[in-house]
Amino acid sequence: MIKIDLHIHTKSTKKDADFIFDMDVLKEFVETNDLDVIAITNHNLFDKEQYYEIVSNFDNCIVLPGIEIDYLGGHILVIADNNENSVNQFFDKCLKITQFFDSDNERKDINREELNNVFINLDQYLIIPHYDKDKRDLTLDKITALDPSIKWGEVANYKKFIRAQKNDKALTPLLFSDFRPMKVSDDSKISEQEKKIFPNRYTYIDLNKDELSINKMKLCFQSKDRIYLNKDKETSFFYALNENVKIVDGLNVAIGRRSSGKTYLLESINKSSQVKYSNNLVKYIKQFQITNESNEDKILNILESNANEMTNSFMEEMEEYIKHVAGLDYDKAETELESYVSSLLKHASDQELADIYSSCILFNEPDDLGINSDETLNLIDAIYKLKSTEKHKELVKKHIELSHLNNLFDELLLIYHEELLENKAVELANKWSKSISEELQGESSHTAITSYNLINHFKILTETILFENFIKSFDKDLIIYEDNFYDKFFQKTYITKNQNIDELLSSTKYSPKKHFSKKVASNNKKLIEQPFIYLKEIMANAEIDKNSFQLYRLFFRVENKVSNIKGTGLSGGERAELNLLHHLKEAKKSDILLIDEIEPSFDNLYINLELLKIIKEIAKDTIVVISTHNNSLGVLLEPQNLIYTDYYDDEKEETVYKQYYGHFNDDLLKSISGEEMSTRQIYIEMMEGGDEAYDKRGEIYESFNR
Repeated sequence: MIKIDLHIHTKSTKKDADFIFDMDVLKEFVETNDLDVIAITNHNLFDKEQYYEIVSNFDNCIVLPGIEIDYLGGHILVIADNNENSVNQFFDKCLKITQFFDSDNERKDINREELNNVFINLDQYLIIPHYDKDKRDLTLDKITALDPSIKWGEVANYKKFIRAQKNDKALTPLLFSDFRPMKVSDDSKISEQEKKIFPNRYTYIDLNKDELSINKMKLCFQSKDRIYLNKDKETSFFYALNENVKIVDGLNVAIGRRSSGKTYLLESINKSSQVKYSNNLVKYIKQFQITNESNEDKILNILESNANEMTNSFMEEMEEYIKHVAGLDYDKAETELESYVSSLLKHASDQELADIYSSCILFNEPDDLGINSDETLNLIDAIYKLKSTEKHKELVKKHIELSHLNNLFDELLLIYHEELLENKAVELANKWSKSISEELQGESSHTAITSYNLINHFKILTETILFENFIKSFDKDLIIYEDNFYDKFFQKTYITKNQNIDELLSSTKYSPKKHFSKKVASNNKKLIEQPFIYLKEIMANAEIDKNSFQLYRLFFRVENKVSNIKGTGLSGGERAELNLLHHLKEAKKSDILLIDEIEPSFDNLYINLELLKIIKEIAKDTIVVISTHNNSLGVLLEPQNLIYTDYYDDEKEETVYKQYYGHFNDDLLKSISGEEMSTRQIYIEMMEGGDEAYDKRGEIYESFNR
């Protein structure tokens, strides 16, 4: 059995943040993780010279040539054999991949045809797609279309590996580091201990090192029975801290003396589990985080910001609507109507002045001819997007023939060209008819009838009535976001209508003296009974900067309310509890939950009655690792895996850290080297303060019974 990591970056490309490769860091990484095989897989690049330099630095670890390619919106690793002929051929092909991206800075990926044209025979190579790793994953249909024989894929972390192993329909999971061995500056704030925390994402495969080849690995990856997370060939746990501590898929509790490495264990798991472009993989609640975040209104602000995305989306539509209404020129429409009626009456009363000029059709002010809308242009734009999409290119091809799209695109272009010519002709006709009308009116004493757009006036009148009805009928709060935290706390974000000027000022968050003086905006009657007139007066007032606030706030305000089960505000202790429950709820979306000593913020009664149940429930679907000095958490959680951390000074007076683990019901906990410690002794000392303290407490409690 060998230990492999086939995803390591050694070159900074435009797909990476800048980093400086450090050979010594790579060597230490390989040695620390005791790797048998690694692959160098830089983004769209294979540097043959650097590859051979890396090979020369490793005697006991096989280094394979590889490349990570942006393919159809996702990523694939392509890895070759390491004999000289294969490396040279692979280098030539990878140059073409690099040229694809160097010659076109806008290019985001390559397609299947381009990949096949470069590598010709893909069967010679090991292709590993991102499968359940991050937002660069390839879908199963894209993987099958690439090569139906690919039954494996790279996943993000231990939990996803374990989940895929148990799922008969999932691909064989492979876990790699995606590591960048980089030089850390001497003046960085990273401690020497932290610098030695390397990702421990790797895969064990049932293959001998001396028979390693691309084809042998492919055969191995076909079967989940030959792929493991650990050297014990088990699928329910992984090792942390350089394989010194077992972490199970479920509930893990770490106890031990202060400064014995519990926090370091959590930091190590956290750092080892972080994957670029991935979200929600690890939820880490750090020591004192709950206390620090629960001061003042911090947790309330966090919850409000969570609701903001939905709130903003909803209110953007409201804002656009009110801006549209504010732009309606009702006064102009009324003036045009008055002018039209007046000219009509005058024209009728002046019939004795009629002459040859006023008898002409174009004498009265003509209505403009309508022009074509942008509908055709919008269709052309939509089809162009379908033709040019890279992300959904295969999906479009699956449902629509490209030739049909091209034909439709060409026909619409011809129609659009005809419409442009027609619009130009209409514009000229409107211009000439107005010019002729003006000349005819200049030659006659008869009053001409002015132009009047009845339909437009009716639209404006209808929209103002609808707006007024909308504002007046808004008599109940509209809930746009709700959240529930374990039936203990409730969040509600809602829109409510301003009933007076004070509420309006509260909504706009401006000083009344500077922006909304009583003279300008304190007419409560208009605000409530004539909202359209109120809006127009605000828009017409030069004293108010309309661009400095959102118009919907004239009529509405958004309120965010967080309450307890009684419907009242929160005390300081309740804010701390809410903060914890908020983090625990978020942890349900994560694959791993790390908790570092949360007990300072909570009493034993709360921990026993409520917190234990929540953590156990989360552990059914998430890997949970919690460090604690609290006996309720340490004992009553009944963990599947109990970890004891300890340290001592050796004969050289250097600190040596030790870790023991096992089920909490086991009589003994064992270290990786086989040393044993009594589970009872550990519990009594760490959770009770020793036998004497344990017995003394028992006597005191017994005396209460007497």
